[in-house]
Amino acid sequence: MRIIEDHIEEHIGRISLVYHEIVSDELHIDIHVVEPSETRKFYTLITSGMSDYPMQAPKGYEDYKYAELILSLPATWSLTDEALQHQINNWPITWLKTIARLPHDKNTWVSLGHTIPNGNPPMPFSTKTALCCWVLSVPLLFGKSFRNLTVDEQKTINFFCLIPIYREEMAFKLQKGAQPLIEKLLRNRINEVIDVSRKNVCKKLFGLF
Repeated sequence: MRIIEDHIEEHIGRISLVYHEIVSDELHIDIHVVEPSETRKFYTLITSGMSDYPMQAPKGYEDYKYAELILSLPATWSLTDEALQHQINNWPITWLKTIARLPHDKNTWVSLGHTIPNGNPPMPFSTKTALCCWVLSVPLLFGKSFRNLTVDEQKTINFFCLIPIYREEMAFKLQKGAQPLIEKLLRNRINEVIDVSRKNVCKKLFGLF
């Protein structure tokens, strides 16, 4: 964890808070919080612990066996203990932990372009948004040098950002592929800073599935 903390503070900023997992099995997931600053006016949340064990990456993707996750929240997002008792505030943190555990619980892997829905059919993450799925992308706001952390000759940790998406955007990805969706999101200046009421970039292209 110290190596990951040093990497975060070198590339993003000082860690002001760590949400330690109180009850866990062999896999212990913590979430590190970097507060808004003059240059980055948003919170940034990064996992550690997901990379303690390798994922079951398929042959040819061995360089992607180790990963951690990152997302960002507007400076107005309430992260007080009281606020985080409510689902409208805590769902990004809950999902960071859920997706960090997913490949180890299900003996699989997650990587660039993978999508995770909130149920089948996907349901909104909270009553305050229609966002209901995730797509994994490279981190977009912190420079290329943040994206990979070489621990030793056998282990490189890849950092992937989580971008919440709408059902129509998920349908577009399933038909057209992840790269066209991510390119469409980028053209609309959508990144890992969550905007619960942002534009749906595929609403006119796809109906609900």
